[in-house]
Amino acid sequence: MNIKWNGQQLLRAGILLLFSIMLFRLHFTGEILKFVNPKYELLSLSAAILFSCLFLIQLSRGWEIMKHNYTHHEHIHHPPSKEKQGNLIQPHESHHCGEEHCHHDHGDGKINYKKLIGYAIIIFPLAAGFLVPPQVLNASIADKKGGMLLLTGSQQESAATETARSEALNEEPDLANQHTELAEAPSSEGAIIDEHAEDEGVMENTVSRDEFEQIMADLEEKRSIVMQEHLFASYYERIANTPDAYTGRSIQLSGFVFRDEELSENQLVISRFLITHCIADAALIGFLAEFPQAAPLEEDTWIEATGVIDTTMHNGTKLPIIRITEWKKSTAPDQPYVYPLSVRIL
Repeated sequence: MNIKWNGQQLLRAGILLLFSIMLFRLHFTGEILKFVNPKYELLSLSAAILFSCLFLIQLSRGWEIMKHNYTHHEHIHHPPSKEKQGNLIQPHESHHCGEEHCHHDHGDGKINYKKLIGYAIIIFPLAAGFLVPPQVLNASIADKKGGMLLLTGSQQESAATETARSEALNEEPDLANQHTELAEAPSSEGAIIDEHAEDEGVMENTVSRDEFEQIMADLEEKRSIVMQEHLFASYYERIANTPDAYTGRSIQLSGFVFRDEELSENQLVISRFLITHCIADAALIGFLAEFPQAAPLEEDTWIEATGVIDTTMHNGTKLPIIRITEWKKSTAPDQPYVYPLSVRIL
């Protein structure tokens, strides 16, 4: 019994195995959250399992067991009669799968430049995944995405969303939060009430409509607002939409420093990136802040700040601005992004 190995089939199996290992490694280290929203963790894990299954299938094509040793024998073939020649089927003439006649690849053909290009395209993301450490989005990315224009534009868009939501509340309460996607919310009311507790709800992506309404109702009553990770985006959207309603209230938040050339030296943006699906759709959100010590702070510096909410005009748009009273430098959290919240209807 001889074994015939197929190098190209084994290469394809190896590529599938590496994709599977890369995804499993991202899940094991937790770095998958630097690429996707936590609600897609199960989906990406399913992809890793699928790659493993495909690897096993492809691996079985990597060799062929030759069970018979063929020897030459003499056979006497009697030609068929003329009456039967017309009815004979010539099976080997209908399809030739030799190298000169076959126009599709069985995986054992010669490697040409087209195959090399195809393999290179597939191997490139693998090489990047294993050799390049995951990077966190920073101020330079925010600047490329539009900076302050992104903030003012997102506020106008979210204001329209808020108006539509308010109308829905008045007309049909059951449909008010049908497609709301905001920020993380805790899975229990205790986590909402205890503002200084460890933020365990940051990875929860789904809450009920009643829970969401309770979150917003609690915000309306707060005189001192703490921007916890799981509440950051939902609180931000509400405050940015109706800044006058929150003027004079105290606020605590953390984020990285982002600067825009249109801002004065004592102004900066305390920013976060909101990830809806993956980092490809990352959006900059944050509050304009003002304090005398802002000038020497470099971009991407993480700070924790406390201040009072006020309003200002920027490019014709009313924005909330935080008059900082206390601040300090801090380190970036293990998970620097904030994520949207899906509100269950039923």
